[in-house]
Amino acid sequence: MQRSNSPSSFLAVEQEKAASANDKAVLIANKDRLNALRERRRDFTEREEIERQSREVWQI
Repeated sequence: MQRSNSPSSFLAVEQEKAASANDKAVLIANKDRLNALRERRRDFTEREEIERQSREVWQI
């Protein structure tokens, strides 16, 4: 009898596939979150630079 055809090994393979898919989903979500944070930081930095330049103009 082959073990690969047993219900328990089939279940183990399916659980591993589900875990792998879940891991990929988590990685993608984390990547998206990181990209969003980078974009927010870039926007914040741009706003700070604009405010700094504006203050310099008013000081002249």
